[in-house]
Amino acid sequence: MPRLVDDETFENVQRRFVINKRLGAKSKAEIDAQGEEAPDYWLTGRMYCRKYGAPMEGG
Repeated sequence: MPRLVDDETFENVQRRFVINKRLGAKSKAEIDAQGEEAPDYWLTGRMYCRKYGAPMEGG
């Protein structure tokens, strides 16, 4: 099977996984517990800006 990403991209993603694990993504149960305060954008806090490393948020 052909490779989908180069080694550098793969290593960058692996590093991001480690960072995300330390920060702790919210589980569905944690989001559900927020009730009306739950985010409308499910990927908020789970995607990060490649250039600045900041979490991306829905607007």
